[in-house]
Amino acid sequence: MSLATIRTEVRRYSDKVLNFSTDNLDAAVNNYYLTCWKELDKVAEHLTRTTGTLALVADQTDDYTLSFTPLVILDVQPPHANRNERTFIRMVDGMEFRRNENQRIIAYAQRSATTFTIRPAIDAALTVTIHYVRRPPVITASVDPLHFSDETLAAGAIGLLFESINFPDARQWLDERTKTGIAYTRLRDDLAIFAKLGINSDLQGYERDFPYGEGAMGNWPYGGRPGTT
Repeated sequence: MSLATIRTEVRRYSDKVLNFSTDNLDAAVNNYYLTCWKELDKVAEHLTRTTGTLALVADQTDDYTLSFTPLVILDVQPPHANRNERTFIRMVDGMEFRRNENQRIIAYAQRSATTFTIRPAIDAALTVTIHYVRRPPVITASVDPLHFSDETLAAGAIGLLFESINFPDARQWLDERTKTGIAYTRLRDDLAIFAKLGINSDLQGYERDFPYGEGAMGNWPYGGRPGTT
């Protein structure tokens, strides 16, 4: 996958309307990639989710700083030896959260992307395992793998750029209210193939008629293989 290729595809359409700056174009690509990433989590969570650890200190009321930046925290687990002694639940950082004094049910909240707070302060030090959806990498050059075709990200970026100036063709590319348009059609194609064939699908750069037509790649998987970027 190449950012230069995506830029070229976007400019084929966007330059007819307005010469957007490279910064605006790249931001649109990454914004739509985040949308794609959230959808990918629904069909291939092994690619979007991971774990990290955090050492909790006895009686610490200050925020903890995470060494990773989760998109969302899914679960917090105590060490196996403490599994029957502690349960961690997610709460909104509010008055109910701050008033929690139950050492068996520890509440946690986030005040920013990398801060982690618990109430009550734990009475004995232990290291917890945090399960979370990781943030997608920022597309800055050629990044592999990103799991989506260049044309999918380009279509989403075009839609976002057109939407930013209220250009009427925006909905043709990306209608976020109804989840329709060229970008969403291509995204659904990507996800359907990926969900069925998994990490070996060679999704990047696949032909539009895959897997039913022959196109430029032959009648893969029986002859030839999908093209790659």
